[in-house]
Amino acid sequence: MAFKKLLASLGAGGASVETVLNEVNVVPGGVVQGEVRIQGGSVDQQIEGLSVGLQAKVEVENGDQEYKQDIEFIKSRLGGAFELKANAVHAVPFGLEIPGRRRSR
Repeated sequence: MAFKKLLASLGAGGASVETVLNEVNVVPGGVVQGEVRIQGGSVDQQIEGLSVGLQAKVEVENGDQEYKQDIEFIKSRLGGAFELKANAVHAVPFGLEIPGRRRSR
């Protein structure tokens, strides 16, 4: 059993996580809603915490160079530590407010 826990800590036979959105199209000022689903692996595992974030891929210019970078601009903690039993499913709903457009003055 200890060997299975070691493998799970390295990702083999461990929990898998999927984020499912209720609606894929969201406008600035709206709310993106969905749930995070965690499927337990082959052994019980301790989950330290759960959060969901919203990120955008932006193009950054630096002199003559351009590159793309992921920027996270919203993050919400969904819960604290808990034990996920082997093969159990744990689902946590969420709602993230999307920042609205800034108005020019």
